[in-house]
Amino acid sequence: MCGYKCPFSERKPCAGFLLCRDLYQEGVNYNVRANAMNVICAFQKQCMKTGRMENTDSARECYQMRCQAKEAVPAEPPADQAPVEEASAETSAAPKTTRSKKKN
Repeated sequence: MCGYKCPFSERKPCAGFLLCRDLYQEGVNYNVRANAMNVICAFQKQCMKTGRMENTDSARECYQMRCQAKEAVPAEPPADQAPVEEASAETSAAPKTTRSKKKN
């Protein structure tokens, strides 16, 4: 192995590349190559020593950002707080303005 190894990266027999487990969805079989193509790790390169795909050093930053994003998202709103309804497109749309063309 060369360099950093991301805890989210995973190798599957069907793919010659690394998959990101953080992108996985429930109920999807990632042993099928077509499904695995949807969760390819963006931070990988072919190692000159092993000949296999390995994480780049940028994968460390990706892992840190994904962990921070998970911590920042609250699990559920408090039980005493009512859910907020989204405004309709008609009421929330900003008024349209038109610009006149400049004459030279």
